[in-house]
Parts: sequence; C-alpha cells; structure tokens
Amino acid sequence: MNRISYGDRYIQVDAFPMGIDYDFFAKPRSNDSLPEEVKDIIEQKNDMRMILSIDRLDYTKGIKERLKAFGRFLSQNPQYLEKVRLNLIVAPSRIEVDYYDELRKEIKEVISTLNGKFGTFSWMPVWFFFRSFSQESLIALYRHSDVLLVTPLRDGMNLICKEYIATRTDYKGMVVISETAGAASELGEAVVVNANDYDAIARGLKKALEMPLKEKIARNKIMHQRIRRYNVEVWASDFLNALKRTVMDSTHSIAQRSIEKDSKLIETAYKKAQKRVLFLDYDGTLIGYKPRPEQAKPDDELRDLLLKLVNDQKNTVVIISGRERNNLEKWFGRLNLHIIASHGLWIKHPGQEWIMTIPLDNTWKESVRHILQLYTDRIPGSFIEEKEYSLAWHYRQCDPGIITVKLTEVKETLLSMIQSATLELLEGNKVLEIKDNRFNKGIGASAFIQNQNYDFIFAVGDDFTDEDMFSALPPEAFTVKIGLGNTNARYFLKCWQSMRLILQKFVDLSAS
Repeated sequence: MNRISYGDRYIQVDAFPMGIDYDFFAKPRSNDSLPEEVKDIIEQKNDMRMILSIDRLDYTKGIKERLKAFGRFLSQNPQYLEKVRLNLIVAPSRIEVDYYDELRKEIKEVISTLNGKFGTFSWMPVWFFFRSFSQESLIALYRHSDVLLVTPLRDGMNLICKEYIATRTDYKGMVVISETAGAASELGEAVVVNANDYDAIARGLKKALEMPLKEKIARNKIMHQRIRRYNVEVWASDFLNALKRTVMDSTHSIAQRSIEKDSKLIETAYKKAQKRVLFLDYDGTLIGYKPRPEQAKPDDELRDLLLKLVNDQKNTVVIISGRERNNLEKWFGRLNLHIIASHGLWIKHPGQEWIMTIPLDNTWKESVRHILQLYTDRIPGSFIEEKEYSLAWHYRQCDPGIITVKLTEVKETLLSMIQSATLELLEGNKVLEIKDNRFNKGIGASAFIQNQNYDFIFAVGDDFTDEDMFSALPPEAFTVKIGLGNTNARYFLKCWQSMRLILQKFVDLSAS
C-alpha cells in the first residue's frame, strides 16, 4: 500500500501526523515567573469567558475571516456582550513584504471596527497582540482560556490545538477548529467548522462556550489519550521505522533479484549456448518513454546494438511489443529480426509476411471509444491511441492530481463495459489498453519457442503487459523486469539504460 517502485528502489508514501511533547505541556506550572503583561491578562479575566487565537501573520490562516466570524457571533448572541473576550495573538511574519504588511493593516481595521461597534467604556471584545510570546506564556494563556479558536483557511498540521488540549489537564477547555487544518482529522471530538462560513464559526463558538461540562470532559479525555499515545517520540519513531523498512525492503529486493548477482552465470550460459532467443520489449525497456508514442523512435545506438546481435548466427532476436505492427516494421523491418506486435496478435519473421495468431473483429471498439473520448475531453493531456485491434488511453501528460482522482473511475467504467465480452483491460506505464483477452505476449512467446530447442532464453520487459511472457517461458529462462515491483521475472534491472549495457555485453561476448 502507498508504495511506488522507482528504478532500483521503493518510495513509501504515507501520512505521519506530527505529535507534541505531551508530558512537557501537561506538567504542573506556577504563574510566578510569568511576564507582567501575561499576568495582567489572566488577572483581568474575572468572570469573563476567554477565547484564544494564536497564529503567525499569513493569509492562509484566515485571521480576517475569523474576526468577522467573531463579530457575527456577537451580533447573533448579544447575551455575550461584555462577557466574552477574544485574545488575538499574531506573530509577525514577512512584514517586509508589502502584501503581509497590508494584511496586518487590514486585520487592525477589522479589529477597530469590531471594538468600535461592540465595545463599551469598560470592555473591548478583541485584544490584539502583534508580537511573539514565550512558550511558558502561551501555556499560561492556554490554561486560562475557555476556548481555543483555530480556523485557518488552509493549514498543514497546526500543533497549537494539540498543545492547548495537553495543557488543559482539567478537561474544561474546548477547541473550535477548521476542517481544513491537518489536526482536525485527529481531533474529531473538538468542534469542527467550515472556516469560510462565518455563521458556522459563530455556531461553533456558541457550542463550545455552552457545552455541558460532562460532555466537555468526556470529549477532552478521548483527545488527551490520543495525543498522549501518539506523542512526538512515537511520531519520530514511526517515521524513522517506516524509512528503515522501506530501505530494507529495497535492499532485500536488490540482494534477492538483482541481475548483478548472477551476471557471471548469465554470461557463461550465453557464451556456451548454440541456439539463443532474446525477447525484447520496446518502450521502457530498450528506450525511454516519451510524451507521445510516435516520438519514441529507435536511435542509432540501439539500431547498431540490435544489428550486431542479429549478425550473430546463434541469436534469434525478437522485438515483442504492444505497439501496432506498422510502426514496428517501419523501425525494425530492415534489421532481419523477428517482431511480435500488438501483445502477441501479429508475428513477423524476417523476409515473410505478417501472421495473425487469432482471427478478431473490431465491433466492440465504437462503444469503448465513445467512453474513452468522454474522459479524454474531461482530462486535459490524455489522448487515445488507435491500434488495429485495441484502443490505448494515455495519461502520461496529465496533471497527477486529476489522475489520482479520476483514474479509478476510468478503470471501473471500462471494466464494467467489458466484463461480459472477450476483452481485458491492461494497465501499462501511464496507459490503459483494451484488447481481446485471447492473445497476449505469453501466448506469442510460447508459440515462438515451441519445438525450437533453444538452450538460452532471455526475456525483458518493464510493465504489467510483460508478466504473461515471464510466466509462459520455461523456468530456466532468464527473465528480467525493468524496475522493482511485484513480478514473475527472476531478475530486475534499474532502467532501460542498464538494459542497453546488458545487450552491449552480449555483443562483446559474441565477438570474443
């Protein structure tokens, strides 16, 4: 799960929500050493309900929106006038940037408007502190605030809410948190609101202030247990262990299946063999992937390698590809090698005509093409490749975010269409292909070696479409997968450039 195979290593993708030092925040403290300003804030609380908001100056934090929502709360709940106060702490950030300085001015204007509209001679609804506070001062403010208001428009994690919960060992505080804050997914017992909806924030504040003590304690106990259990030490350990496992898995796979460990065995078998066959996939195996299939033409180095291999009388060289036959014949027809095209549907021997391995028709294409065209129109960068007896939908140039959301839908739609027909959906490297399931590379390769008595069989490919070939060949065959991942191949290689080095080694052995 969540693992990417890239070259000769695995990459693990996962979420590791950062924890806090729970014990540090939860331990008892005295207010004696606090700055006078913080003591004044605490001492002037009296019977006032305190709402605390702490952020750095940033447009993603939704500070202006939060203030306006607080104004909405006061308008809708006049019973809280002179009975509640918002302590707004904003840490300076990037104030030398004009946009941020302008944001600070806008925040001050909103505060002035609120204090002018609702304030009295003895009460201001918003106290604004545009500066940083020490950790100990913030902990003291946490402990004496009834509600922590955390409503960023977008945020990564936001650990302030976890710190607040940990300090409230009396379980009597409550967090009002935006659903777009990362911590919201861990703090479902808090009051979760939509940061863009002023009425929702106002309702959330009212709910937090008026929540029955028994319910508040019950909710906080659950959050305390979760934060205590998944603290910063566990978070760091979890992350490092995942990293270590991923490295070990990559190392283990390399040690078990790297072709390097048996390179001498393969070279010796190649040298001794009197009748060899080499099955070579094309895209991603002999050449790198290109934005569009027609751009992946063989270069001079590849042509030279193949020509030298073909000139060895002991070698039978076979290009086995999902590409349609016309392109492959245009590129390799003069090299006197064998070609298996369209995943085994067509076979061509040097100097002979194409042979179709199974009779097919294209009556299914129109309905599938219609669906593919709908998704092509909706997903920029995708395109349809029309082949003789199959359709391929490429998404290499698409936005990864869109593909993450839409790919499963595309596959499920196609599978639902073809489940009652003799069709299958092949998933290659950034491509989906629909074809008849009565032929594949395995059938093509098996037919090719039947009754031929090859004493050296070598096959290489890079994606799921090559697995049938790996499975169909005899156990003594040297089968190679380009890249790590689940495979039926015996060995793996890092990339297509590594494959060319193997072919060059074969050429050198033939010449020696």
